[in-house]
Amino acid sequence: QWLARPVLIEGTYRHGCDGVLIVENMDTFVAASTGQIKSAENLTILYAQGFKGTTSRIRTQSMARFYWSDSPFPDPQWLFQFQRAWFSRSEFPVPIYYFGDLDPAGLTIYRHMRQIFPEIRPWKTGYEGLVEALKRGDGHPMSFADKSEQGLLPETGCPWIESHVTPVM
Repeated sequence: QWLARPVLIEGTYRHGCDGVLIVENMDTFVAASTGQIKSAENLTILYAQGFKGTTSRIRTQSMARFYWSDSPFPDPQWLFQFQRAWFSRSEFPVPIYYFGDLDPAGLTIYRHMRQIFPEIRPWKTGYEGLVEALKRGDGHPMSFADKSEQGLLPETGCPWIESHVTPVM
């Protein structure tokens, strides 16, 4: 019999945070967790392992494991409210955001995350920075990064992403 494995979620807690940022890319998680992304310094950062974070079991208490690294352990009251929201789908104590790669996989992950976390929003600060970099000519076509096999850009169901991010990709 096949048994589903728990989803491992690594987090960096920030006391008094203004929001929770779920990232799909490990390099982004490490950079945000270590203060290399200044605009993320007031956010609690979670790394949900790309597509693994899009499974519905991520919101099932017996199937999601949180590991808090590079930070103090979350304040007990904040953690209680956060876990209650995460596992019982009640209101989060702070806004919850998503930030992923500018490629079909990153946008597909966001589309799936929206099904699991209806309240999740794109992290506009991060996306705006990437969009500006692409407009300046920084970055590269998806074919240069060997991402052309990911297919066409998916619709995310998020009007802001559709109007501000995908047009520059």
